[in-house]
Amino acid sequence: MSKNKLTIDGVPCAAVVRSNANGVYLAVFERDLASLEDIEGVNWAGPELSGPCVLPDGYGFTLSGVSYSPASRRYTATLQVARQYLGDVTGYQARVAELEAENAGKQNTIRELENRLAEADDMVIVLYEQIAASAVPAPPDQEDESAENSGEEEQG
Repeated sequence: MSKNKLTIDGVPCAAVVRSNANGVYLAVFERDLASLEDIEGVNWAGPELSGPCVLPDGYGFTLSGVSYSPASRRYTATLQVARQYLGDVTGYQARVAELEAENAGKQNTIRELENRLAEADDMVIVLYEQIAASAVPAPPDQEDESAENSGEEEQG
């Protein structure tokens, strides 16, 4: 075949480099080993990589353009990261589900406590009203008599 060991979906690739732009890569293909149709035919949404490559494994890309340099007889494919592979996240997903369930339980407890507090507030208001109704002040002549009686007890 060739001294190129890197292939993308079976298409020989001379090199892949990171661009200065975030999430952009440049893949260089030699015209003698790959055609424009080969490059456009790569499944960039989930390419199969073989050999040393800076493209992150498991990522998806969009082919944003292909240019050709007649002087070097090479195609340069510009790739933009479209999808990142975060690895096996089932453990995290299970923990998130567990925390969401725990949070829902705590929210229910808070609602129950708020309802009980509202009921207790209503009971306190009723009790204050009952106390206020039963604490009727004594008529004025009874107050005078009770004051006189208390004064007599002090003298005797």
